[in-house]
Amino acid sequence: MADVAVYVDGFNVYFGLKALMSKRQRACYKWLDYWALGEGLVQSSPHAATGDKLVSVKYFSALVEDDRNKAGKHAAYIEALKSRGVEVILGRYYTQIETCRNPSCSYTWRRGEEKQSDVAIGIHMLADAYKGMYQKAILVTGDSDQVPTIKAVRKAFPGRSVVLAYPPERSRNNDLESVLESGATMRFNKWLAQCQLPAAIKVNGKLIRCPEEWR
Repeated sequence: MADVAVYVDGFNVYFGLKALMSKRQRACYKWLDYWALGEGLVQSSPHAATGDKLVSVKYFSALVEDDRNKAGKHAAYIEALKSRGVEVILGRYYTQIETCRNPSCSYTWRRGEEKQSDVAIGIHMLADAYKGMYQKAILVTGDSDQVPTIKAVRKAFPGRSVVLAYPPERSRNNDLESVLESGATMRFNKWLAQCQLPAAIKVNGKLIRCPEEWR
């Protein structure tokens, strides 16, 4: 019996869902209820034990502020997640104009990059471990930037368990798996359809609806 905390790399999951939708022509699962998913992960974790309890879900992401349409949908989604008990930690999303390096080419494009979330995940996982919030942590990502986080938690708290949950369409990562216990990985595609938020949610008297294209 253990308290379990879940840490979600929001953009890593988002791009995995986009790849799943595009590659396999599956339904869109972006309206994902991370608290319900967390409960599913606790049940199906390779380290699961009778009586394990989900105590925290933290979602790390950033708003694409220079795109009002995307930012509006994301902000609504965040409010829906908060209503389910998910703690949301936002970094920053920076967009810059890139230019073709060939002198004869005048092509330009916008390149976006999320900042702060990787560090925030590490800080929260360590701080929560020191506070005794969890005995088991589930990290939802496929990003090797979290190798130092896993190493630090396991070194400081040898008795704590860390399990890696790969987002859809994310390849296995040898760097991440090298710092985990053997077999401490999982996938959660089977939970996607049953862990969607209601199409409409009332939050503080306001009705929040799932965007049409996310259904």
